[in-house]
Amino acid sequence: MANQIEHVSDLVLFSKIVELESLTLAGREMGLSPASASKRLTRLESALGARLITRTTRHVRPTEDGETFYQRAKAILSDVEAAEVAVSNATQEPRGHMRVSMPAGFGRAHVLPLLVDFAVKYPQVEIDVLMTDRVQDLVTEGVDVCVRVAELKDSSLVARKLAENRRLVCASPAYLKAHGRPKTPKDLQDHNCLVLHGQETWRLQGEDGAHTIRVTGSISSNNSEVLKNAAMAGVGVTLKSIWDVGAQIKTGELVPLLEDYKISHGVAIYAVYPSARHLTARSRALLDFLIDGFSPIPPWEREFAAL
Repeated sequence: MANQIEHVSDLVLFSKIVELESLTLAGREMGLSPASASKRLTRLESALGARLITRTTRHVRPTEDGETFYQRAKAILSDVEAAEVAVSNATQEPRGHMRVSMPAGFGRAHVLPLLVDFAVKYPQVEIDVLMTDRVQDLVTEGVDVCVRVAELKDSSLVARKLAENRRLVCASPAYLKAHGRPKTPKDLQDHNCLVLHGQETWRLQGEDGAHTIRVTGSISSNNSEVLKNAAMAGVGVTLKSIWDVGAQIKTGELVPLLEDYKISHGVAIYAVYPSARHLTARSRALLDFLIDGFSPIPPWEREFAAL
């Protein structure tokens, strides 16, 4: 038929244009020049006999017909994906390309070693590794599996808990010699606290109840390694994950404080992904691999328990 849509890839391109709100970005993700992407869109609109996209100098938006077609196109692509997953799972051997993201510090220390072992076990899987502390939109950025160290909020994403993220307050011996050791959570208000952005309030739980302490100090950062290095240099007190400072506590470079109290923030380590409905064999294999790697006790907790 003359009006028949020629390629499923046209549906993919159109869906990406709507989601990214950019013809150029959508084309780039599919390896197309802006001219080629525009030609493909025009061909699709001609086949349907309807205008799908309204373009201005600043925005690309679907028309009313375009929004209707987008919803149907997504359903079609979902069915195509399901068919691909069925074939992929039937082969049993995970294969194909996948994009995996993780926070830089935790990723280097504890995820990359597992990814190397995963790559050896499944040589047919091509892994694109993204190291970033930025919270990503997994759908628009094409991320299959993301490891997050966070307090997860309500989300359309699916999450699998990999491990607890036990944390403690610590400082260097030099800092404690110069400024003394806090004996209660309230004492933290008299100390130079090194703070991660968004975590200006520390919540501690002890036998004497819950304590919510607003902390301040000379250094704050969106990067936890900055705070760790500053604490080791004797600048102040900081709140760190055991996976991050276990080695420094073992060597005595950092000293745990307020050990009778537990940090009561709801932070844990998760693997998150866009949807469980059409989870590919390679994504499922990686999730199982990560869970096995961190269970039943994650390696950093085993090392810390041996101190």
